[in-house]
Amino acid sequence: MESDTIYNHVDNLIYIKSEGNRIVVICNTKDQMDLVHEKFYNSGNQLVDVEIWDDDEEQKWIVTYQVTDSKTPILN
Repeated sequence: MESDTIYNHVDNLIYIKSEGNRIVVICNTKDQMDLVHEKFYNSGNQLVDVEIWDDDEEQKWIVTYQVTDSKTPILN
């Protein structure tokens, strides 16, 4: 992934954006969020933030991961 790039197209199921060494993903369902977490976390990325937006009928999960070299721990 390139730094500071939005990977979003009309037909995408989820929104993905890179910010330096962080990746921000917006999921539309809890199942999407669980799948994204499984893929990103199990590949060595560190979960650093989860925000839940609750708009009347539609709930969204904004999940932020930090890309690591898996040698250096991330301290919050």
